[in-house]
Amino acid sequence: MKFPTHIKFNSLGLKSNTPNFYSESRSLRRHVRRIPAHRWEVTLRTVPLEDADARSLSAFLNALEGRLNSFDVILPLYSTPQGAATGVPSVSAATAAGEKMVPAKHGAANVENQVMAGDFIRFAGHSKVYQVTANADTDSAGNMSYQITPGLVKSVAADENIIVKDVPFTMALKRDVQGFKVGIGNSRFVKHEIDCVEAL
Repeated sequence: MKFPTHIKFNSLGLKSNTPNFYSESRSLRRHVRRIPAHRWEVTLRTVPLEDADARSLSAFLNALEGRLNSFDVILPLYSTPQGAATGVPSVSAATAAGEKMVPAKHGAANVENQVMAGDFIRFAGHSKVYQVTANADTDSAGNMSYQITPGLVKSVAADENIIVKDVPFTMALKRDVQGFKVGIGNSRFVKHEIDCVEAL
């Protein structure tokens, strides 16, 4: 399912959830062990919606049946790259799960800042979204490498396309219960706040 494109956002909050096992000894030394897991968590806040739009949004959310189903959403700002993002990039060599550097090809040649730290990307065979951690330029053949976080949750194949523009985040509602409020007076505009988590 895709989030309704006619519903616009006023603001959003993005959180990065990277769980760890953590303890602290009596000597106040930290003991941290990494859990190989990560997800994005998002709060979407809509612009004030007129009655028809508010109803269509509530129908969409209810059709998700709580946390059962997921949806793709293009996030303002975050789904749009800062870098040039030229060409139609794809993976140039198969890369194993856990790796944080993915070689790529098919960018335009000699482009400075083809990607920039903070950009988000997604591989065609993944539902996971990754964040770029370093600026990168393409060489004379249009090749480069993406440094990303977290590490790949699963391997990527050679020639797998890399989504760098209008990056869709696959999300699910954070709670089964959704509430809706509407004014009954002259102003019937409604704002929705939707808490969701990356569906992995």
